[in-house]
Amino acid sequence: MNLRAWLGSLDAKMQLSTEQAARVWLRAALENVPDWSGASRATFEQLADAVGERVNINIAENAPDRIALGRLNSRGGIERIGKASWRFFYENNLRYLAANETTTVTVGEAGVRWGLIEPTPYNFRDAANAAAEAFTANITLPRIEIQSR
Repeated sequence: MNLRAWLGSLDAKMQLSTEQAARVWLRAALENVPDWSGASRATFEQLADAVGERVNINIAENAPDRIALGRLNSRGGIERIGKASWRFFYENNLRYLAANETTTVTVGEAGVRWGLIEPTPYNFRDAANAAAEAFTANITLPRIEIQSR
């Protein structure tokens, strides 16, 4: 067995699988996060850029453009954390999205001045995590080939 070759293959497989899992996670999350000012959806752009995806943002006619606010209040990407060990990450500290994620937000809470077009909570993390976990359950490792002489 050529251990060095197998570890290289494993590292490449883990990187690709992590990127694919991030795409699955991202798509599922975005299905649950609506547009309005663009701030919430813009928080996903760094992760999307890291895995070759695009975040569609369609600001409502009556909404201010807050895309920059979302970009400034988030981080995301993919990184190698060890031999054949990769991770993707998404973080945001956008108070509107944080409030809408797990809470039924009413007028006067979290900066909401009038009723939300999309009801909350969004629960995007639960949906995204479930989708990514379902994807990763089917990942197979590179085959080990043993050569006997």
